[in-house]
Amino acid sequence: MLKRLPSILALLAAALLVYGCASIDGAAGMVQAPRVRPSAGHTAEVAFAGGGQGTLHAWARVRNPNGYAVTLSKIHGPLYINESKAGVVDLEANIKMKAREEKTVPLDLAFGKGEKDDKAAAASGPSGSMLPYRLDGVLTVTAGDHLVPTFGPLTLLEGQARVR
Repeated sequence: MLKRLPSILALLAAALLVYGCASIDGAAGMVQAPRVRPSAGHTAEVAFAGGGQGTLHAWARVRNPNGYAVTLSKIHGPLYINESKAGVVDLEANIKMKAREEKTVPLDLAFGKGEKDDKAAAASGPSGSMLPYRLDGVLTVTAGDHLVPTFGPLTLLEGQARVR
């Protein structure tokens, strides 16, 4: 039995090392994506600046389903207005959330900057009219000092926006 002890200890040490590495890599898989939806009681607004550029000002209800604090760091993806791709949103959100916190936040989503596609101009409507919008994309979340998982693509926001 004593002759086998070094082999058993080596096997045990290897198993613990593999388990430890797996749990570090698997930790990113334990972070759940924040839930993002339009905020009831707030009307989104879209302003067209010409040349296919503009801004969608929307209110989002964001919920952290995790039992620890996270930061919704970035939102990136295509924005559709009136069923036409208005452009790509690249927002450094920096929304800090406590464990299981839910809050309403304003989002100013600029679109059409530096893009050749001017379909947003065709998507515009008369002032005061309502247009459907949809933001698809990827969320980047920071959890702790080293975990930076991304979630998506998924539909992040969808609703009606009043034209300014």
